[in-house]
Amino acid sequence: MTHAPTAADLFPESATAGGHYVGPRVAASIRARQADPVAALTALADSPSAEALEMALREFALQVGTDQLRRATMRGTAIETLKARKVASPTAMVDAALGVTAQPATGPSSGGALALPEPEPWPVPVDGGQLLTDLATVIRRHVVLTAEQADTVALWVVFAHAIGGARIAPKLAITSPTPRCGKSTLLALIAALVPRPLVASNISPAAVFRVIESAHPTLLVDEADSFLRDNEELRGVLNSGHSRDGAYVIRCVGDNLEARRFSTWCAQAVGLIGSLPATLADRSIEVRLERKRTVEAVAKLTSHAREGLAMLARQAARWAADHPISDTQPEMPGGMNDRAADNWEPLLSIADLVGGAWPERARQPAVALSGGEPADAQAVGAVLLGDIRTIFEQRQADRMASADLVAALAELEDRPWPEWRHGKPMTAPQLARQLRHFGIAPGTIRLPNNATPKGYIAARFEDAWARYLAGPEPPDTPFSPDTPLSNRHTATRPVNTGESGDFASATPEACGGSENAVSPNKDAGCGGVAASNPPAGGKGGNEPPQRDLWGGWEGKL
Repeated sequence: MTHAPTAADLFPESATAGGHYVGPRVAASIRARQADPVAALTALADSPSAEALEMALREFALQVGTDQLRRATMRGTAIETLKARKVASPTAMVDAALGVTAQPATGPSSGGALALPEPEPWPVPVDGGQLLTDLATVIRRHVVLTAEQADTVALWVVFAHAIGGARIAPKLAITSPTPRCGKSTLLALIAALVPRPLVASNISPAAVFRVIESAHPTLLVDEADSFLRDNEELRGVLNSGHSRDGAYVIRCVGDNLEARRFSTWCAQAVGLIGSLPATLADRSIEVRLERKRTVEAVAKLTSHAREGLAMLARQAARWAADHPISDTQPEMPGGMNDRAADNWEPLLSIADLVGGAWPERARQPAVALSGGEPADAQAVGAVLLGDIRTIFEQRQADRMASADLVAALAELEDRPWPEWRHGKPMTAPQLARQLRHFGIAPGTIRLPNNATPKGYIAARFEDAWARYLAGPEPPDTPFSPDTPLSNRHTATRPVNTGESGDFASATPEACGGSENAVSPNKDAGCGGVAASNPPAGGKGGNEPPQRDLWGGWEGKL
């Protein structure tokens, strides 16, 4: 008797189950249920190589199949398996294998997915000089800017495309004294010209480093005056993105609080009323806008205009792809400090690669916008040093009592000193705390009227003035590697009394005649000053060091 053919005889085994034909899709589903989807992941060694991990994840995705419910139920098991194998970012790895993407918003608390457009590079090579000229022209068409400011923004836009080869990422600070000066319009223009623009009018520190790590955007922050100044953590995160080598923050994440490194490296532009905090301003190139006059007209940013901006964005992407700036080291114009030179380095590199008139054209705004240091861009200590130098010069004094110095500072109406704390002028202790950062402390001085108040001598400021303020080095202060960090003379040594410009002795001659001869407990007339013990090794030799009148500050500097 001839055997009657069954489904297994007529169809491939993959399409049958129990001798019955079920079709290839059902058969594949049956095989997936019968197999262990995480077997390939379980077989991994601890801290597997990237190649082994990729193969295991692909096998896992194949075994799970396309059924969404099965994928959802197996996802957690796979994540825990990878955690046990000490795989970094196991959730991201499993989601990538399963093709899990962010779901659209389902309610008011869900937020929306980020949409960061990446311009497709222009199909043919681009003339960089013409590109920069077109960028500067179109920017001035929509915002009231000087020619130097427009050139700066144009260079920064190209830098946003070329940041991959940069060492420094200068922030573009778009500031204004009042609202309605064009900051938001300029940021909108920039957003249409840069790669992966992310515009935000408020952002948290955690959101900054997480979005930079995951999305690599060009970050454009508007209305920063409403939340940035009082957020020290956010300022720290933004500051960290200035230098590629240090553009990271460390945070503990996950159930195990694993320490992870997040990148903060991206091009950043910040718009605000007023000025940036000093540390951010120091890492920025500032473009300060003014409200337009009635005779000045700008074009609206229409959809047609945006099409032209999109074309320029594509051209900028192509030029940056063809001209990496990683190996360039541009020559800096004179009159720029080290930080300003760092900020302009990538922009001048772009100008030098473009050639033509742009190397010189770019250096003009570099000097105009960053050649000097406006007061609001300096650290408050440097501003204070400058004001103190001015006071000493105006009064032609070589020493001043602390009370007189703070009174003179309080007369400077355009400075913060008259309303230093809670609307009250800076006090002598507050001044001392600020100057302490520069190694300068008050001491007892002798004035021409023989009064001996606490105060300062000009000579003690010379090193700080030379280091932190503009101007030539003092000709009479030679320096060698063997020069000690501090050359303070003690105020009570007889050799200094009446001979040097340092602190005069507040102690009468009779009080310092012999070693430890007078106790401050027994003679208040000595002002509490006594000679110190001789140096180790006995008496004799050079003059023994004396206790000075720094009020205990010297050991704390």
